[in-house]
Parts: sequence; C-alpha cells; structure tokens
Amino acid sequence: MVVLERRGLYTYYYCDNRERRVIEKSLSIFMPGAEYSKLFQDKHWDGKVRFYDGRRKWFWFGLIEYVLEALSKKRIKYQLIGYDDQNVDWVKFSDPFLLPDRDYQRDSIIEFLERTYGVIMVPTRGGKTFIASEIIRLLLKEKLISSSLFIVDSVDLFKQAASDISAISGIPESEIGQIRGSDFKIGKMVTIAMIQTIQSALKGKPSKREYTKEDLKVAKERKAQMSRYLSNLDMLIIDEVQEYGKSKPRMVALRMASNIKYVLALSATPHKYSDEVHKFNVDGFCGGIIYEIEEKTLVNKGVLAENKMLLLSIEYEHKPWQDSMEYRDVFRSIVIDNERRNSIIVSLLTVCDSLDLKTLAMFNSVEHGKKIENITGYTFLSGEHKDTIRMSVKKSFLSKKGGVLLVSDIWKKGITLPAVEVFLNVDSGKETTLIIQRRGRVLGVTENKKKALAVDIIDQGVKYLEDHALQRIQAYEEKTGVENIDVIEFSDNIVSDLEDYLINWFELNIQK
Repeated sequence: MVVLERRGLYTYYYCDNRERRVIEKSLSIFMPGAEYSKLFQDKHWDGKVRFYDGRRKWFWFGLIEYVLEALSKKRIKYQLIGYDDQNVDWVKFSDPFLLPDRDYQRDSIIEFLERTYGVIMVPTRGGKTFIASEIIRLLLKEKLISSSLFIVDSVDLFKQAASDISAISGIPESEIGQIRGSDFKIGKMVTIAMIQTIQSALKGKPSKREYTKEDLKVAKERKAQMSRYLSNLDMLIIDEVQEYGKSKPRMVALRMASNIKYVLALSATPHKYSDEVHKFNVDGFCGGIIYEIEEKTLVNKGVLAENKMLLLSIEYEHKPWQDSMEYRDVFRSIVIDNERRNSIIVSLLTVCDSLDLKTLAMFNSVEHGKKIENITGYTFLSGEHKDTIRMSVKKSFLSKKGGVLLVSDIWKKGITLPAVEVFLNVDSGKETTLIIQRRGRVLGVTENKKKALAVDIIDQGVKYLEDHALQRIQAYEEKTGVENIDVIEFSDNIVSDLEDYLINWFELNIQK
C-alpha cells in the first residue's frame, strides 16, 4: 500500500518500485515544443517536465488528485496523511457576509477552510479581496494562523487591497505590512506584497547598477529577512495565480514558503494557458479549483450589470502578399496604421461621448493608444505615467458623467471600474483569458448603472487576426451566451448604426 504524507508544500510517498513508477509517470508531462530542442534531438532529454523529486521521494502537494487518479486506475491502495478536511463548525461570519445575496462568498470560504488550500475562481466584482480578508479574519480570530501574506502583481491592486483587508479584518491599515519597491515593512499579522519586490529581495543584490557597500548590506539583510518570513509563514494568498504558471522565478520565490499551512489562490481564469505544464504548475502549488463563482450568478444577483457583446465587423480584401508577413507587420499595417479601422474606433468613441456614456478603450500597443489620443484629444494613460497621475486621472474620469478614457494594459486586471458603461477592446489579440479579464473591469453595477456593453473589433480576411478574432468570439459565447452577442458591419452608415444601437441598448431618452 502507498502512503502519501503531506508536509507543507511537499507530499512524500512511501511505496515499492512498481507503485513508485505509477506515481512518477502521473507527474511527468511532455513539454510543448520540446521536440525542437537540441537536447531532445540529441537524445539527452526525453522532453518531459517532472513535478516530483525521485531521489527524496516527494511531489508538490497540490498534485495529489493526479496521483490518486493514477493509483486508482491501477487499483493500488493508498493511505493519506495530512489531507484531512478540517472542522468548520466554529465559523461565525462577520455582518457583511450574512446578507442573503452573499451566499456564494460564504460557500467559497467554507470550502477553503475545510480544505486549507485551493483556487477560488472568482469573476471580476465577485469580491475576491473581501473573501480573502474574511478568511484572514476568521483564521486569526481562531488562532489557527499568526501570519498571512497577500501577494499581488499590480500597483493599483496593491493599493486597493490594503483598504479592503483593513475594512473586513479590522486591522488598521497602519499595521498592515507593505512590501513594494523601496518599502519593506513586514506586518505582525498581515502583509501585502508585490511579487516583483519579493523576487528582487530574494536575490540579495541592490537593484541599481551602481551601489555602495551600505546598499549591498541592506539588500543582504532584506534577503535574510524575506527568507525567514516565508519559511515561517502560516498563510499565503496569491492573486491572479494564472500569471505564475509560466514564471519559474515566481514559483521559486513562492516555494520558499515550504512550511505553509494554508494556501489560497484567486483568479477568474486560473488555467490561463491550455498546456498541461502551466496547469500542473498552478495546481501543484495550490491544489486546483475548489470553488467557482459563475458570472451568471452575479448577474442574477444584481452584483454584475446586465451586459452584451457588440462585435464591429470589418472585412478586408485578401492580399496574397500578406500571407508571407510576420505577425508584427500585419499588426502594424492592419491595426495600428489602418485608417479605416481607426475610423471605426474614433466613431465609436465620439458617439459614446456625445451620448454621455462613460467609455473605456484599452490598447495592447502604447503607440496605438497615443495615435488615437492625437486624433481624438481623449487622454491616454499607460505605464509611462506616474502613479499619482494615473490615480488623479482615474478619479476625475469616474467622478463625472460620461467621458472617454484611453488606457494601456495597466488596467487589464485588479482595478474595479463599475461606473464605466462601454468597454472597447481595441487591439485584437488571441489570449482569451486576458480578454475576459479586460471585459470584467466594467461589469459592476452602481446606483445609476445597470447595463454594460463590451465592444470588440473583428478583423476578417487577414492572416493571424481572423483566427484570433474567432478565438475571442468563442470566449465571449462561453461567458455571455450567443443570444447576448450582436454584430454591426462596417459601412458608410457606421455612425448612425452605432448611435441607434447604443440608444436602444441603454434605453436612452434621446430624440434624434
């Protein structure tokens, strides 16, 4: 019989050789594209990524389901140690979580506290920081943990998380540790950190090119402090966990919390990529999805706005010479520099502005954003702007009726913009999880907003772009349903068509 014993992030396996081979085979994944590697071609590597240590006989604890499935298929008996569900009879939710429409949040919290690990799949506006904050409060009150670390990867979410955690947990913001850039304060009970700063601290070297002995001393002290903190940490919370599956440096940093008791991951799209290596990395660290809050549930509860997708279809005459073009050249000629396509963008923005619909347009390309800014006069924000400027512009944009704002991918995740009524995905792209995240920025409801519209430009007849568009359409169908997707084809009447559509969908009382 196989004995599987969890200790922190590791599960040790005790078994005979036949059983060992079954376990290790279930944890070996062929790396996509490995066949092109010289090591593979020279037969120095079999192309597999192994998620176990064969010498010390352990694997990442979150992969337990894959191992149990493999053992069950071979009818091999096993004993689990350290995977028992925990008693949750003691849980008493705080007042905000007792509201009838918060049942999905209560259920997700209970599921996590029973398991002690896993991914809670939460769409935008599902309250992921509030869920995490209530879990922290409950575990601290019951003295099941003494320290917790909430890791984010965006500056805007970093700032938002501190106030959310303080409001729910009752811990003053001044007592919440903050690790970001030059700020390096570890809190007694709760700390919020940028993953980039953790990675930098663990290097033990100053980030600047020229540094003094004092700088080096400080860097080494931070490395030692960070290492000690992670090795003694009780609870780790990872926001946007899908960003870690393909980042070895991030996973290496997180795995220093080897004695962790509780691991919570939050994401609307945890399995961002389709390949198994990414999935094994994510699941191995946090144990896979344990609870999913569906977008439709939040719409029905009035947490998310009633929403539709509008596809603006533009068809191009096929040019044989385009078939030999690289993607970057197609993107430049058809997306960034295309006057006809840009005219659609400008038309939509100006119509929305004239109807006082608060509109957000998001760009992959900073160059493209600046181009549309120059044409329209609307403000474009990107990572080139300081935090203070971004916060000021955001505050001004959200405080007034209507208005148009152009932004780069800096707001693709982590930021809540419930007042926005129309979202435009400008620069195409094929990464469907990113598209869903972008769209989610504007699905919240407010006192004056109950409907939302996401708009995408569908480029037909162009290499790369047409395939990417089809992938995005499939993602929209899965999230909103085919019945909630409308199409307007580019024509000479595009301005009038857009105006009529927007007036009808938002039920605007406007006489044309």
